[in-house]
Amino acid sequence: MQYSKNGLRNFNTTKTKAICCISKRAAYKSTVAKTSSSGLRPAPTVEQVKELEHIGRQLVDATVARRKKHTLKTWEKATLDEKRNILDKEMQELARPNKPKSQERLDFESLEGTSDYTSITPVIPTIDDSNRPRPGAFVELRRNTVVVHGVVLNEQLQGNAVKVNVITQKGEIWSNNPDDIMVSIPDFTPEHILEQISASDDAVEAQDAMARLKVIKQLDVFEQQITIMTNYYSPIVSKLYDKVRSQNPTQWVRLSLHKILTSHPPPPGRGDETTAAIALHKLLIQDPLYFVATEVHRSSLEFSARPLAEVENIKRVTQWIRGNSAEITDFIRKAKTIITLSRDIRDKAPQGPPTSLHYWRGIPSSGGW
Repeated sequence: MQYSKNGLRNFNTTKTKAICCISKRAAYKSTVAKTSSSGLRPAPTVEQVKELEHIGRQLVDATVARRKKHTLKTWEKATLDEKRNILDKEMQELARPNKPKSQERLDFESLEGTSDYTSITPVIPTIDDSNRPRPGAFVELRRNTVVVHGVVLNEQLQGNAVKVNVITQKGEIWSNNPDDIMVSIPDFTPEHILEQISASDDAVEAQDAMARLKVIKQLDVFEQQITIMTNYYSPIVSKLYDKVRSQNPTQWVRLSLHKILTSHPPPPGRGDETTAAIALHKLLIQDPLYFVATEVHRSSLEFSARPLAEVENIKRVTQWIRGNSAEITDFIRKAKTIITLSRDIRDKAPQGPPTSLHYWRGIPSSGGW
């Protein structure tokens, strides 16, 4: 039997469509089978959300690492003239006047800088003159979830406040509050390189641009090593809490990264203890349900493991919020009552505390908190 080319092409197309249709039906049946009797998927557990976030971070880190690796390979394979052209383009970009601020800088500046790390952990005190990072130190700048790495350039006095100038991975000079610094590693970049960099992004000269480029390359290599260490320690950290938490469900436990590195040293040839420590810091700080930075974290990178009872309470409240439970509804109702009463007290006694307690009669006396 003979078939024409068009006939075979139509047959293959029909077969492909049939296979796709069967696959979609199978996927649909699989999805329906996993749903509840009401037809809705159950809310994911805290562990499932944590696992998905972990996978997402790995995908993002892998993409960034792949791009940097491609750039590095391009550089390694480039001829001398091609390397000169690459450097010239990068220097021209750094020296370009009136450059717009990078998106990460806009995101960082949009968050209000505070004198402490309330959004991360309330126990880290303000940096004083004795432990403020010096020029040449590698630093992690953090405001809420916006994190940027850079090198301390110098300090300057603005009004009555001391600002720390930091050169970032994009070659920008950021003027930051000292308390924006979460982690520091001294003597990361030689000072003779930093002395060639001005504290302004305007009118960058050739010598300045070349010095910035050296810092950028150094940070890029360091970031690649941190990414490798993060991928290595991620599965270790995911199982760490149950191993280090206190057997007393109400007791905190101090967690030293040095002990973790002793029991799980970085793989030979892929990183060192410094990049491993930064990777562990990155993983633990992203898991505030179980770990909280201590008051000496900036210098020691120490954490504390939450008590099991506190972790369970946080999980319970999280489930209440997700499920819009009666406990949350009751709490909101009582909170609104207190807010209304406090405003009433403030309006009726603007010069001081009220002289009568009859304003408090509306507080519910039953049901507990």
